[in-house]
Amino acid sequence: MSVDPVFFSKAVRDSAASLVGKCKGENLSFVTAEYCTGGLVSSSISAVPGAASIFDYGFVVLTEKAQKTLLGVPEMVLFRQGVVSAPVVRAMAEGAAQHGAEYGSVDGRTLALAVTGKVNAQAGQTIHLGQAHIAIALRAQNSSAEMRHAEYRFEADHAEKVRLKMVEAALLFALTTLEDLAPKGMGLAT
Repeated sequence: MSVDPVFFSKAVRDSAASLVGKCKGENLSFVTAEYCTGGLVSSSISAVPGAASIFDYGFVVLTEKAQKTLLGVPEMVLFRQGVVSAPVVRAMAEGAAQHGAEYGSVDGRTLALAVTGKVNAQAGQTIHLGQAHIAIALRAQNSSAEMRHAEYRFEADHAEKVRLKMVEAALLFALTTLEDLAPKGMGLAT
């Protein structure tokens, strides 16, 4: 059994499976923090056979209160930057990584993937535009988290297609980030 081929694209299924394999190989636990994707990243990962060995939990934080209380996103950052911003998604990733380091299945070795974004319909058309901020926080052993961030823009004929593009981008970003950080001595296997 694999990730649901009816709902997720082959690219999402393949990326989810590769990310699970990479986390297993690097002995990393995995945590998500999602705003606009509403748990779709977590769903794509949890559908991979054997994912339970690395995937500890996911946060779906649809309110600022949840972002503040569960992930420690500073209220002033939310107020000044807005939910869909680089500083907020970085704080979400850091908060999720901190949780993973403290409560995860692999002591202190956590990859946290955070996504925030929005989807808007273009006036008078059936085109939906999306903006996403994606961040990775990698906490190896007792060190501070290594952070990466990217911003994306998407277009599709349906809002859910935009969200699925966000999921695909998030998984690919996580994979390329792990490949980039492993050779840099993040305490990861080489």
